[in-house]
This record gives sequence, C-alpha cells and structure tokens, in this order.
Amino acid sequence: MLNEGSPLLRRETVREFTKIAVPARRGVSARTLGWEALPTGEETSSAGSLFGPRSYGHTGWTGPSLWIDPITRTFVIFLANRVHPDGKGDVVKLRGRIATVVAAALADAAPPPGVRLVGGDFGANPAVVPPPRTTAPVLNGIDVLSADQFAILRGKRVGLVTNHTGRARDGSSTIDVLRAAPGVTLVSLFSPEHGIRGILDASVPSTTDEKTGLPIHSLYGATERPTPEMLAGLDAVVIDVQDIGTRFYTYITSMAYMLEAAAPRKIKVFVLDRPNPIGGVQIEGPALDPGATSYIGYFPAMPIRHSLTLGEIAQLFNGEKKIGADLTVIKLRNWRRDAWFDETSQPLRDRAVALAEASRHALRRERHAPGGHRHEDELQPERAEDRGREHVAEREHSSGRHQCRRRIADLTPAPHEEQEGEDAADEEERGVPLAAAKEADVRPEQLLERARVVARNEAD
Repeated sequence: MLNEGSPLLRRETVREFTKIAVPARRGVSARTLGWEALPTGEETSSAGSLFGPRSYGHTGWTGPSLWIDPITRTFVIFLANRVHPDGKGDVVKLRGRIATVVAAALADAAPPPGVRLVGGDFGANPAVVPPPRTTAPVLNGIDVLSADQFAILRGKRVGLVTNHTGRARDGSSTIDVLRAAPGVTLVSLFSPEHGIRGILDASVPSTTDEKTGLPIHSLYGATERPTPEMLAGLDAVVIDVQDIGTRFYTYITSMAYMLEAAAPRKIKVFVLDRPNPIGGVQIEGPALDPGATSYIGYFPAMPIRHSLTLGEIAQLFNGEKKIGADLTVIKLRNWRRDAWFDETSQPLRDRAVALAEASRHALRRERHAPGGHRHEDELQPERAEDRGREHVAEREHSSGRHQCRRRIADLTPAPHEEQEGEDAADEEERGVPLAAAKEADVRPEQLLERARVVARNEAD
C-alpha cells in the first residue's frame, strides 16, 4: 500500500480504494472503500494528531489498529487485547498517542511519485560551516543610496512609492532624504494600501502631503495602477516599502503595477531593497494557481512564504512576466539570508512586521504564536491582528530535530482595542498550540495543513 500497490496492485486500484467514499459527519468517521479516513469521528483518533489528510486505517474490536500515511510512506501497527481480563479495557487514547509519537519522530520524508509536499529549506549545506555573523549594521537600499551620494539619481525628476515603512537607518523618512538629496528633484509621491502614513483601512484617496506640499497619488482604491497623468514628467520612479515575506502583501502588487506602467514609457525604476523580515532561507506553502491571481496574489506559482527581498521580487516579476522595465535594485548591505528582522537592529515600522516578530519571540519564549492565513479571499494577513482571531499551529521540539507533540487548546483571543460590539472576540476558538526551541525548524504551512485536519476532527 505504501508503494501504491506495486507490484501486486495497480496504482489506480489503490487510489480508488483509499479515496473518500463517505464524508464524515458528527460522530461518524469518513470512510473509503474498506478503510477509515480522516476525520475519524473519534474524540481521540487512532491516527493520532500529525498524520496527513490522505492517511487511512482500520481498528479492531480488541483494540488493535493499523494506520497508513502514503504521503510520508509510514505505517503504524498497534496490537492490543483490551478485553483481557475483564472486557473493560480502553486503548483508544494510547494508540492515538503512539501514532502521534511515530509521526512526530519522522525526518522530512521524500514524497511518493507525483505528490508535492509544501515547504522547503534552501539554506546552506549543513556540512558547511556558515560564515561568522557580522556586527556591521544592515544597510537598506536608501542607506546605500545615501552613502553613494545619490549619484544614480542626480539630474532626474523622481516619483517615490513609499509609506511609513520607508525610512533610513537613522529614522529619517525616505521622503525627507530624497527631498534633501543634492541634484535630485522629488516631484510626487505614490501611496500603496493603508496610505502614506500606514493608518488607513479603506480606500486611499489621492491628496497632498502636508509637510512637503507634494501630490500623493493613490495606488489603492479607485485607482490601483499608475495613470499616464501620474507619471507625466518623471524620469524615474523610486520604490521603498517594507515587505512582510508573504505573497499576500499588496505592496508587491503595487510595485508590479508600477513596473508595468513604467516599462512602455521608458521611465527608470529604482527599487530600494529591504530585508525579508522572516528570513530569506525558507520557502514554504502552496503555490498560487494560475487562475487565482489577484491584487493579493500577483504572480502565479509563488508560494505563500517566498524568502525574497523586495528587490529580488521586483527582478522576479520583471523577468518572469517579461515586463521589460528599466529596473535597478539598490541592494542591501550586510544582511544575512538566515537573519530575522530583529537581528537587523532596525526599528519595527509596520504592524505586520511587528506581528511576525511577535510570533518569532513567542516561539522563543515557548508561548502561543499566530499562524498564517491560507485563503486570500478570507483575510489579508496585514490586518489579521485587528480581527481578534488567532489561528495557531505550533510545534514543540525536544532533543530530536522533529520530536514534537501537540494538543488542542481552547483559546479566547483578546479583542483589538478598536473593536467594539459584535466584532469583539468573546468566544473560545480551537487552536493547536506550539512551542519551538528553534524557530528555524518551524514549517507553519505544513503544520497549518495538519492542524486544519486535526481541528476539524476534534470539532466533529
């Protein structure tokens, strides 16, 4: 069965016998043709808590169980005689715990042919000693541009796409830095979602910047793409915003639309690079379907956690989408790909970045940490903290790399300070708490997929 029937049965036969034939309902397990499947309908499942949604199994009257996970090519056989000596024995919880221990101890297994697991670590070979961490400060693109005396922008009329996250290392806003730059004429500002100050939740209006008197062109709301009128008279566009590290963030779509608009007009585009706040090593999550692209999912095949910096994303979009923009990336200096945002010694300027960092510190403290959001049409991650809902999927590590355990917990998320009435969180929700000794080992998307199955099973 782990080999999909080979050499005795055809693959199609095995798949026919192991696909869901009868969906689960309250108190009743899902069934294949002859097997029990997830969700099992049991309060404590013989499948344990970590086997995947394609796993299946069977139990016996005297307590034995067999559970098979074709994704990880793993099986658990539990033999018991619960009827001895008085017929009142109960091994349901025990066999579930054993299945969980087995699944938790697995190393990353190679999937069977034709099956793609989400999540990957593209870091250095562990056999190679990494270079020592530098104490030199991480310099964003705007800092590098300043250090080079703005030579690449001299003599140009510039439009700037930015918001409250666009700041130099000393705290000065990119708006102020470019406005004071010798030989550079800052002509206009472009605002992505949440406005130039990052405080708006609705459509962003075009307006005038009170401090500089510059026009602010909105790229979120009635107009999402730069118009010819907005770009008139510009020699170059500079983009400086902080990405969050996931494909949902609309700032990268605004950047893509700017590339598309600038290309046919021969307007140069300069992207001031910034760190990926959740690291540039791990790539994780399902790829976006080609037919599902939208304002919160611009690029087909991009995973949820992409591991790229803003400048790298711009190069990806420009090349793979064949936009053809005259693009220059002012690269970071002194940033390590395995560094999280708090290791860059830069201040947190964005709520979403702060949320990611809070999650990371929570992992270090072995507390609850927010999980991710899988469906673009349900909730945008940059506003997740304001909804008063924390979907958690977490993992505990002991001495072994993949030894872990989970439990279902009742969580009562605290309402955001701006929430009132019906929007306030006042009901318990189901979650899967995690504590991790090593945050780099956490694969939220894989855990969330399994947590979804677990939570549904528990709810039933």
